Amino acid sequence: MPSVAPPPAPPAPAAPPPPRRGDALGHGVAALVLAIAGLSLVPVLGSVLAVVFGPLGLSAARDDPSGRGRGLALAGLILGVAGCVTWAGLALWAAAGR
Repeated sequence: MPSVAPPPAPPAPAAPPPPRRGDALGHGVAALVLAIAGLSLVPVLGSVLAVVFGPLGLSAARDDPSGRGRGLALAGLILGVAGCVTWAGLALWAAAGR
């Protein structure tokens, strides 16, 4: 009677990819640029997007060992919130004046 060989072992799982280093700085720059644009060029949209990209940049900077982009993301978040509050206040003021 022939002997049957055991099945081969499954392959080892692949290692997760290393974190991308450019995200923290990229999100921080995006938040700051959008916040500045939200205060002048693209009023509401820029401020709202800055509020979205600011926390993304802060989170990515926390995961990055160098912490690059944290200040930019924080400045973008603060200016984005200030822009949203400003534009909402102006909208309420304009609506109340009618």
